[in-house]
Amino acid sequence: MSLGRLLAARVNADPHGTYSLLVPFSDLENGTPRSIEWIHLKRAVTYAAHVLNPLDENAVPSNSGRVIAILAAIDSLVYQTLTLAIMQSGNIVLPISQRNSPAAVANLLLKTNCHDVIVGGGSAVHSLLEETGAQMTHDAPSHHLNIIPVPAAAELYPHLGNTTKNIEPMKDYPPPANTDDLDALRCYIHSSGTTSLPKPIPITERYLRYSTQIPCVRDNISPLLAAMAMPPFHVLGVLIQIVTPLLTGKPIMLWDIGEDGEPAPLATPETTMQAMRRFGATSVLAVPAFLVAWSRDEQAIEFMKLMDYVLTGGGPLPEEIGDRLVKRGVNVAQVYGGTEFLSGTEIKRVNRTLDEWGWFEWVDEFPARWEEQDNGLFELQVLQSKDFRPALFNAETPDGPAYATNDLFMRHPTKSHMYKMVGRLDDQITLATGEKVNPGPIELAMAESPLITGAVLVGRAKNQVGILVQTSQEHDVEPGDSEALARFRNLLWPHVEKVNALSAGFAMVFKETIILSAPNKPFAKTPKGTVQRKRTEELYTAEIEDAYAKIEEAKGTNTASIPEAWTFDILEPWVLQVVEELVQRPVDPAKDMFDQGADSLTATLLRLRCINAMQQFPDHAVSSKARSIDSNIAFTHPSVSSLAEYLASIVSADSNLNSEKEGHTERMKSLVEQYTANLPNVQSSSIPIQNRKESVLITGTTGALGSALLKQVIESDRFEHVWALNRRGSRGRSGTERQKASFIDKGIDTSLLQRKKVRMIDVDTSAYHLGLSLAEYEQISGLVTIIIHNAWRLDFNLTLQSFEPQIKATRNLIDLALSSPNASSIRFLFTSSVGVFSGWDHPSDPVPEEPIGDPQVSVGTGYGESKYILDRVRGQTGLSTTSIRLGQLSGSVNGAWSTSGWFPILLKSSLALRCLPDSPGIVSWIPVDVAATAVLDAALTETPQSVLHIYHPRPISWKKILEEAATALPSVSAKGSALPLIPFPEWLARLEEKKAGDFEKIPALKLLSFYHTFAAGDATNRALRPKSASEREAFGLVKLSTKKMCRVSPTLAGLEPLKAEDVHSWVGYWGSIGFLA
Repeated sequence: MSLGRLLAARVNADPHGTYSLLVPFSDLENGTPRSIEWIHLKRAVTYAAHVLNPLDENAVPSNSGRVIAILAAIDSLVYQTLTLAIMQSGNIVLPISQRNSPAAVANLLLKTNCHDVIVGGGSAVHSLLEETGAQMTHDAPSHHLNIIPVPAAAELYPHLGNTTKNIEPMKDYPPPANTDDLDALRCYIHSSGTTSLPKPIPITERYLRYSTQIPCVRDNISPLLAAMAMPPFHVLGVLIQIVTPLLTGKPIMLWDIGEDGEPAPLATPETTMQAMRRFGATSVLAVPAFLVAWSRDEQAIEFMKLMDYVLTGGGPLPEEIGDRLVKRGVNVAQVYGGTEFLSGTEIKRVNRTLDEWGWFEWVDEFPARWEEQDNGLFELQVLQSKDFRPALFNAETPDGPAYATNDLFMRHPTKSHMYKMVGRLDDQITLATGEKVNPGPIELAMAESPLITGAVLVGRAKNQVGILVQTSQEHDVEPGDSEALARFRNLLWPHVEKVNALSAGFAMVFKETIILSAPNKPFAKTPKGTVQRKRTEELYTAEIEDAYAKIEEAKGTNTASIPEAWTFDILEPWVLQVVEELVQRPVDPAKDMFDQGADSLTATLLRLRCINAMQQFPDHAVSSKARSIDSNIAFTHPSVSSLAEYLASIVSADSNLNSEKEGHTERMKSLVEQYTANLPNVQSSSIPIQNRKESVLITGTTGALGSALLKQVIESDRFEHVWALNRRGSRGRSGTERQKASFIDKGIDTSLLQRKKVRMIDVDTSAYHLGLSLAEYEQISGLVTIIIHNAWRLDFNLTLQSFEPQIKATRNLIDLALSSPNASSIRFLFTSSVGVFSGWDHPSDPVPEEPIGDPQVSVGTGYGESKYILDRVRGQTGLSTTSIRLGQLSGSVNGAWSTSGWFPILLKSSLALRCLPDSPGIVSWIPVDVAATAVLDAALTETPQSVLHIYHPRPISWKKILEEAATALPSVSAKGSALPLIPFPEWLARLEEKKAGDFEKIPALKLLSFYHTFAAGDATNRALRPKSASEREAFGLVKLSTKKMCRVSPTLAGLEPLKAEDVHSWVGYWGSIGFLA
């Protein structure tokens, strides 16, 4: 149905229903709102249509088919009345933003052959029109303009001025002759002009009719939508101020009409929020800048929590702001779309979780294809369907003609139907090194600083990126004032460091590449207020080139030739020569170069010299490593000697490791042969599998996972026999005593252990028959249907030889299963961990749920090597076996988490170091209770799998975990207040300074070598990780696929992300037992 018919239908059905609630801008505290009814809107549209295109004596419009522009700074009610009236009169409307330049306005008028312009709203608009006229006289002297004044508000809406006067009924205006022509042109809406002059986009009758089907319009059931925060010339303004109320019948909130001839009031976040709170808006659509402002106002947040939803569109909302609002209970949703193709963004009223608000789901009604790019991102290409067609086509695809948006999206790591926009294809910056940088997320993060009002990342064909920033007015720096430039860089630097922490190593900004705008040369911006990247970069070409030239000059004459050999004894004097040349003074190779005159520019240039030398070195083993040089190399290896040692090690390590790895793999293969020798045949089962009662044997039940497993099998009616096998404690305590202590620690009812079906048995799993009597051994083997082997020594410092008793114990359990008359129906589950992949070298890719083929993947720790052997042995038993690889397990329901874990040790040590370590990337920790449920789901499934992974399908960032920990620590420790987050390398450096410190207060000193492996992963993440940290595990840890396990375990598949309450629970537990004192 056309918009005109929709309006007529509204009037017929509910003439006195409210179209809009007008709120008084001039007196928000005491003013009274006024209502515009449907019949009022219909009369105003009809009146304006008569004015714009009078009817002839035959009641036929006299001058249809013209393009009529609106160039006016007027209130949205009058603006959209004119929009509807122009279309009603059989003409084509061209809304033009008054923020456009004269050249842009002239270009739009010429491109659309527009001669009629409705003008109003203050002197600024008339000045723009005059300048536009001058531009057109130059560009197209014969193109004349007919200026039409905005009709007086009292003529359009007489009831607002005098409610006692009789208002004469308005003579109807006929619908356009081509109302049912779906391809008839109704409107031009111009693009934002981000990359060039704004372009007019033709809008047809088909497009307008389909606009009623887009989710953000169709699904709006909120009683009062605040619509005054969107400009009326924008496509979102048209949709939210015209189409939405026409379709749904729900009123919208707009500013009241001002004085005729005066510009419309400039809505601010403060006035908009004040109006919404006073007059009871139930939802809002606003540009991101408004939400940023509201996120800093406690009263605004409390009000937004009451709203059905808070929609934002027209640009991306900074992640930090969205997270802050969602954490507080605000239902934030991002609307993505374009003038050329409307919006297929699904809008849901249910509150989104932290991992959802910034992502959107594209509905099926808007056919689209997601074209994968080389970097794993996707370009959205919008297709046509029977009912829908984009306003423009610009690409031919395998699925037919499409509008290729040029917008780049990331697919949600666990919800493949959800996407997040991260940049544009035409914005990517290719450095001289070949790396590609997506500027969007960096610019967006930079813009969060109150010190600046815009940011443009630069560096095309340069060796490193730079950032061009527009300073806020109170921080303007005059060109040539080097002291003021240095002060501002230092002022901005803490924020730049925060942004760098989220960026790849090669995309990090150095202090010397911060380039400032000139006060008299503002950034080029679109009508929406977003920065026009290309035009701004062109404006500042000279300043950008000058900044990079100064870096080149600072390199000086490179007298250091390429090293003769890539060994430490040759590299040390070579590095020393380079550093002394850069700092222009003698340097002690054993001491920190930054204490001897080096700075961040020195670090940048030193890295470039190292890369250049490696690239030119004739040996491929050296040159091939050039791209692995991290941007932080000089900071992580701050002395000449340590840097030379590192440079030598990254090349020599390969050849040394190869022979060592071969020795390890041969030993592993030998043990596989040893422990698969003389395996008996599997006996067929006499027990029907389906609907049977289970008898389960579990080893290692006194630990966190074992206790959770034991609790759940005791409580479940599926299990009629439960054997818990544990070794006797080192102090002579029985397994039962240790189990009770473990249950108490974890808040589990110890009376469960008194149930008849439970047997707690102390065993020696490495002994013949597990150290059991023959009668007991045969009883278990005759009844057992499920074996969960969970007991394993967890120590990454031990060699393979130390794990041989565990391998032998596994073979003994296999023999018990094989001796059963029901062996073929026994389910045998082995718990493993992510630690088995110490040699996995594809950190971007999740490890598939498959057996390990190459033993070198597990070479590196005795733990990993022993688990590889176990994996190979089980595969040859003939039993139904499943290897369950566990990610990091977090605390139980009461927060209990062993204090021997690396994370609690890190937190305790951070109290003494007075800081917490920050690192890019995500964590996929699983609550131990959930892990236990997933293990049992795997044990009971009707479709057993060979390998399954338990790993959180909805990870969250390491940073969020640490931020919540910082919030929780003051409640349990006097030393926990105001702990800052600093980059992990700096935290590790502080830890190393305490080598002679107190091991009781700083237990991380005992795991120093372990945290050093984290440092390598942290550096890799910063330098080599994908564009978004959300795709990599923090510290370069291995990522596990959970596709199969999510099909097996509904619990895991539906698991919500870790929340603040989880972190507070862990910290509370550690505090309660005195660990964090």
